[in-house]
Amino acid sequence: EQGSAETDILSQPWVSLVITGASSALMLGVVWLFLRSKKFSIRDFGFKKPTLNQIGVALLAYAGYFVSFLVIVLLLSAFVPAFNAEEAQDVGFVGAKGWQLLLAFLGLVVIAPISEEIFFRGFLYRGLRRSWPIWVAAIVTSGLFALAHGQWNVGIDTFILSLFLIFVYQKTGNLWLSIGMHATKNLIAFLF
Repeated sequence: EQGSAETDILSQPWVSLVITGASSALMLGVVWLFLRSKKFSIRDFGFKKPTLNQIGVALLAYAGYFVSFLVIVLLLSAFVPAFNAEEAQDVGFVGAKGWQLLLAFLGLVVIAPISEEIFFRGFLYRGLRRSWPIWVAAIVTSGLFALAHGQWNVGIDTFILSLFLIFVYQKTGNLWLSIGMHATKNLIAFLF
C-alpha cells in the first residue's frame, strides 16, 4: 500500500515539474560554475538574433531530422523485432488535466529545451569540439543526450535530433535556433 502512495505522489504533474526544474537547475549550475571559473559569458554560446538565412537552415534541418527519423524507425521496425516504435516516452506529467497541462507545457516545451540546449549543445558540444574532431564531438554529445532520455527507442530519436541540432548550431553559431527546434519537437510531442 505504501508503494501505491509513492506512485500517486510521483505521478502528480507538479512533482514532474519540480523534477524537471531540479534537473535543469543542476545542468545550468554546472554550466554556471564552468563559466565563472573560465571567465566566459553565456553570450559566448551564441545567443543572438537569428537571421532569415539561419531560420531557413533550421527549417531544412528540422525537415531532415523528421525524414531521417522516419526512415530509421521504419528500418528498425522491419529488421529489429525487439524495437517498439510505439513505446511512449516517460516524461512524467501522466494524467495532467486542466491547469496541470500548463505545468506540463512549461516543463516539456519551455524549461527542458532551454536548459538541455545550453548544457548539451552550448556547453558540452562546444567544449568537446575544441579538442576533438567535430564528428566525434557530435557523436559523443548526441550519445549522452540520448542516454539522458532513458529509453532506447526514445534514445534513437533524441540521438538523431541531437545530430541535427548540432548541425544547426555548428552552421549558424546560434543557440536560439537549436532551442527553437528542440521546443518545436517537444511541442509536437506534447500536443499528441
